[in-house]
Amino acid sequence: MKRPNLVVTQQTPQHRRLRIASMIVGVCIGGLLVYELGLSRAGFSRIDSMTRQSQLEAENRELAARNKGLSERLAALEVAAKIDRQAYSKVENELIELQTRILQQQEDIEFYKGIVNENDGTGLRIQDFQISRGIGEREFDLRLVLAQAFRSDRQVSGEVSLVIEGVQRGEAARLDLAAVAGPDNGGKPLQYSFRYFQDLKAALLLPEDFVPERVQVIVKTKGKSAKTVEEFFIWEVKPG
Repeated sequence: MKRPNLVVTQQTPQHRRLRIASMIVGVCIGGLLVYELGLSRAGFSRIDSMTRQSQLEAENRELAARNKGLSERLAALEVAAKIDRQAYSKVENELIELQTRILQQQEDIEFYKGIVNENDGTGLRIQDFQISRGIGEREFDLRLVLAQAFRSDRQVSGEVSLVIEGVQRGEAARLDLAAVAGPDNGGKPLQYSFRYFQDLKAALLLPEDFVPERVQVIVKTKGKSAKTVEEFFIWEVKPG
């Protein structure tokens, strides 16, 4: 029986390395194909995923641009609202100031009308009496305006005494100017000298236990035709 011829091919190390590399590449390609096939069967498409990612990135950029625009618009509206509030507040303050000035002018007009009244023949009189709050809790400012008929051409002078009536420690009390005068008054009667009118002021400092009710104003003139004018005023503090 004849033996078959055995051919032995001797491979070089280089050939063996090439075969091993080819096998590794084939295995990797096969694995990748199997992975892609699995994703495809599971409903996943790499191309669709990349397309969707691009769409989402575009939408995100669009939303970011809209957000920036809305933020800028909101900031502009806030600035406009602030300006509107400031303008409204300015107009409101100007209106209040104007109304206050009009009221003051009306009071001044009434005051001067009383002075220049040609039909007034009463001579010396108390034209105005006001009490307003001072700096301290028990401090008050008294304003007294004396006047005489505008057609009068004579100078009149004299002094004014004040008596504040009220309740002190549960009993009726009368305090003169010396008892309630502020530090700048000295407690002396108020002196006046005028032809048409004069504005007199006095700072009052009331005791803690004294509750005022009314004020007696006594105006005395000097000279040959001396006379006395006396009036009572309710203690009413002017607001503001």
